[in-house]
Amino acid sequence: MLLALPLAACAAVVPQQEYTALQEDVRILRRDVAALSRTIEGSSAFAEERLARVEAQLQERFKVMEAEERSKIDQLLASLKEEAQRLSQAQGDLSAKIGEFASENRIAQGRLEETAHRLGELNQRIDTLEVAVRRLTELAAQRPGGAPAPAAPRGPQAGLPGAAIPPGPAPALPGQPIPLPPPAAAPAPGAQPGPAASPAAPATPTAALGATPDEVYKAALSDYTKGNYDLAISGFKTYIQLFPKTSLVGNAQYWLGESYYSQRNYLEAIREFEAVVRNHPDSNKVPSAMLKQGYAYLELGETSRGTAVLRELMNRFKNSREARLAQERLRQVQ
Repeated sequence: MLLALPLAACAAVVPQQEYTALQEDVRILRRDVAALSRTIEGSSAFAEERLARVEAQLQERFKVMEAEERSKIDQLLASLKEEAQRLSQAQGDLSAKIGEFASENRIAQGRLEETAHRLGELNQRIDTLEVAVRRLTELAAQRPGGAPAPAAPRGPQAGLPGAAIPPGPAPALPGQPIPLPPPAAAPAPGAQPGPAASPAAPATPTAALGATPDEVYKAALSDYTKGNYDLAISGFKTYIQLFPKTSLVGNAQYWLGESYYSQRNYLEAIREFEAVVRNHPDSNKVPSAMLKQGYAYLELGETSRGTAVLRELMNRFKNSREARLAQERLRQVQ
């Protein structure tokens, strides 16, 4: 009985010590939790403060970047505007230069035509001199004992400047020779040769009646190069009427069509270009005439006819400059 009392007292003391220890642990735990809570709250406040500062910095940076980018965009737009103005001015200058080049090209082509015409006239004069020398030789051989032989009548020479040309027959079809006028009848022996009868010529300007073929052609071509298309049309018509057998009549027909084309009178231009192709098939102006005839049809909206003429040009003159231009125009139409 006495031994049981100390054991009971010991049993009561041990739970009391454990309880006290547990209370101490709880207090420490609460203290740690409170400290941790304060730490978390401080960290959260610090994090929020840092986040606010970062957001403010980012917004400020974005504003600066936006201002910089806006300034760059404004500068770029101003630069593009200046570049567009320069390009517009350059385009205007280029258009002016193209116009000057076209005018110079017309003048150069006109001068080339004049040179070719002068060369043709020179060849005609050489032929005339050869004929005169041959006739003098024949006359000298026909004089027995120095007796003068009756002079043979001389009709006007075809193609000589200032010579009266009888009206020729209708133009020949392509591939056929152009019919020549009938030879002048020889007078009876001993009769004096009378003046050659002048044919009834169409109405022509008074100034052209006494002019040479070279003068009429050069004047008309000069009017064309200057843009005086009405005068050029009148001049080329006069040349064709007065000098239908000269070497440049096909060229005159072509420039007549070009004059109408420059006036946008496409129907008349088509007729004149067709006259070049049909009446002067050996002329070097045939490819150009076919090209401009095709252009004229296209300008009138007759696409089928225009493309047909351009394709025929490409088939007949495959390696010519006109064929290349026709091919480019067909690409645009298609």
